[in-house]
Amino acid sequence: MSENKIDSRLIYNTKVFTKGRVQFGYVLIRDKIISEIGEGSPPKTLFKDTKSQFDCKKAFLLPGFIDTHVHLRDFKQSYKETLETGSKAAISGGFTTVLTMPNTIPPLSTVKNIREYFDEKKIFYCNIGVFAGVKEGFDLENLEKISKEGVFGIKIYPGDKSQDLPLKWIDGWKNDLEPEEFFASIKKVLSKFQNEYANWEKLFKFATELNLPILFHPELPRFPQVLEFFYKQGKKIALHEGKINPNLYAHHVAHPIYQNEIANIEMIILFLRKFHPDPKNAPHVHFVHVSNPDAIKIINTALRQEGYPCSIEVSPHHMLLNYDMEFPLESFAKVLVPLRSQETQQCLFKTVQENLIDTIGSDHAPHSLEEKSRKFEEAASGFPSLDFAAQIILTQFFNNKLKLEQVVSYLSTQPAKIFNIQNKGSIKVGFDADFVVVNEVNPYLIKGENAQGMQKWTPWENFELKTKIIKVFLSGTEVYDSDLGFLEANGKFLKRLIK
Repeated sequence: MSENKIDSRLIYNTKVFTKGRVQFGYVLIRDKIISEIGEGSPPKTLFKDTKSQFDCKKAFLLPGFIDTHVHLRDFKQSYKETLETGSKAAISGGFTTVLTMPNTIPPLSTVKNIREYFDEKKIFYCNIGVFAGVKEGFDLENLEKISKEGVFGIKIYPGDKSQDLPLKWIDGWKNDLEPEEFFASIKKVLSKFQNEYANWEKLFKFATELNLPILFHPELPRFPQVLEFFYKQGKKIALHEGKINPNLYAHHVAHPIYQNEIANIEMIILFLRKFHPDPKNAPHVHFVHVSNPDAIKIINTALRQEGYPCSIEVSPHHMLLNYDMEFPLESFAKVLVPLRSQETQQCLFKTVQENLIDTIGSDHAPHSLEEKSRKFEEAASGFPSLDFAAQIILTQFFNNKLKLEQVVSYLSTQPAKIFNIQNKGSIKVGFDADFVVVNEVNPYLIKGENAQGMQKWTPWENFELKTKIIKVFLSGTEVYDSDLGFLEANGKFLKRLIK
C-alpha cells in the first residue's frame, strides 16, 4: 500500500454544503482532516490513491451537527441514560458533537466531579464536552481551575447557588406581578442593586476574564406555593374552556412568559448594563430554549443591537409543538420552559425563519418511563430528543419552511463558533472530517420504539419526517450506517481551547 493511501478516504457523487452553498462534488479526507473539496467528479487518480471510497449517490453531505444543549445524565442517573446510550442517540441522529449540561448527580460544579465524568474508560460514539454548573461544591475562587478542565461555559438554572456563591434571585423581583407592574418595579430594584447583587457581579467578572460564556435557563425561581396557586388557577381555566391538555395549559400558566421567562431575561440585561456599561468588556451570555418571540425581540434590541456579546437558542419543541396538540401522555410533553400556545409557537418559528436566533438545541433530557408516567404534577420535566431533533429540523428544509443554510448555521456552524469548538461546524479544508449524509425520503412517522437511546418514548410520536440519515462520519471514520447500525465507538472528550 502506498504511503498516501494510509488513513485516506474519498467521498464523492454528493451535494456538499460548503462556503454557504451546495455544490455537487467530492471531499477528500487524509489523516482525519478535510484535505480537499472539489466540484464535479473527482480525478480518476484519487480512486487509486485513497484507501477507501464512498459513493453518496447524490445525497447531501453536511457538516456534523453540534448540539450544545443535552443532558447525558450518567453518574447516579445512569438508569435514565449513560454516555454510551446517549451518544448512540446522538450519532444516529446526526450529531457528531454534543455539549452536556452540569445538573448531573453529583453536579459538574467541581474539578473532582468533572474529572470523574471525563472517565477515559467510558465508551461512547460522539464527541462530548461539558458545561460547569453553579451548584453544591462550586467555589467562585476556583473557577479558573474549573476553566482549565476545558469546560465550554457556565450554566445557570433558576435558583442556582452554592455556599461560596449565594446568588440573590428573589429580592425585588416579584414574579407574580402583571407585566406593567413588573417593569415599574425595576426602579426599586436598582436602588439597592450594588449590595444585593454583588455576587452576580463577581461571577460576571470572572467569566469575562476567563472568556467563559454564561448560559441562562430563562426563568425566575418561583416559590412552591406560587407555582401551586397558578397551576390550580390554570387548571380551572383549562377545564372551563375545554382545553385538550388541561395540565399542559396549567403548567404554562404556572410558568408565565412575562412574569417568569421575560422577567429573568430583563434581570440579566439589567445586570449586564450595570456591571458592564462598555459592551466590549462584558461576558458572552447565551439564553437557552427561549420559548417566545417577545423574549427574542427584547434580547436582540436590548443587548445585540447595543453591542453586547450574546446568543439565543431555541428548541425544536417550542418551534413545532404547543400545549393544544395530542400526545401519548400529557406528561410526555411536560418540559421547562413549558410548551406555549399555538400562536406563540408559530410566531417563534417565524423568528427562526427570519434569522433572529443563533442556535437550535434539542434540550435532550431523558427520564425513565416510570418517572414520566406519574401524575402530571409529580412527573419529571423534559424528554429525550437527540434521536429525532436534527431530522425534525431537516424536514422543515425539505418542506420548504427553512433554507439549508439556516439548518447548517443553527445546527453546526454557529454552535461551533459561539462555544469555540475548534475545527468543527463547517466543511472546510483543514477542519475535522465530521459529516452527516442525509437525503429526502417519502414521509414516515416517528415511533419512540425506534429510538437508539435508552428511552423509547417521545412526545414526537407520529410526527411526520421526510429525511433519512444515511451515514455519519466522525474524524473521517464511518461510525453509523442506517442499514448496518453502529460501526465504531469513536467518540472523544472535547475540551475548550484556553487562550
